[in-house]
Amino acid sequence: MIADKINVTRALHLLVLSTFFLILFASQMCHALEQAQQLMRNAVTYSKQGNHMMALKLSEQAIKLEPTNIALIYQRASVWGRGGYYANAIKDLSQVIREDELAARKKFPAARKFRAECFVATGQMQKAVDDYNVLLRGNPQSGKIWYYMAETLAVMKRMDWALQAVERGIATGTHWSKNLETLKKEILSGQEITPHKPFSN
Repeated sequence: MIADKINVTRALHLLVLSTFFLILFASQMCHALEQAQQLMRNAVTYSKQGNHMMALKLSEQAIKLEPTNIALIYQRASVWGRGGYYANAIKDLSQVIREDELAARKKFPAARKFRAECFVATGQMQKAVDDYNVLLRGNPQSGKIWYYMAETLAVMKRMDWALQAVERGIATGTHWSKNLETLKKEILSGQEITPHKPFSN
């Protein structure tokens, strides 16, 4: 009987101790996540202000705390992109796209658009077109994406395709129709088309 009571007491002590350490571990994990999120928020703010070195420093600190957090990796991509480090942004965005496509519901639908912009900035035009095609298959009524597609095709000197994309975009009837009409005039007049900067909108 005494031995049984001792064993029960030890078991209870072990249960209490393990529960305490589990709570402590969970608390530390929660604190690390909150700290990482705050660091990344600050990084994004510095990035938008043009202080790219500070932004990159803070974003790396955030990722070290939460290296598998896909939301933080997505935000770091924007920091890379605004700083002009497009290859790094493409790497992060590709990881986000791969993981997001496995999810039942996409959390980062703009990741592919941002990657396409970075592809254009690095001269990988066909990859950008491929990304825009994927987006348009999912949402053919996006005037914005039709504009970006037409813009990219015009930069590639595929003017017939660019004009077709313009017409498809105008047909959506979105507020991007005005921008598309302007782009159409620029293409028809032979103006040099300059692509928009990644992460600019």
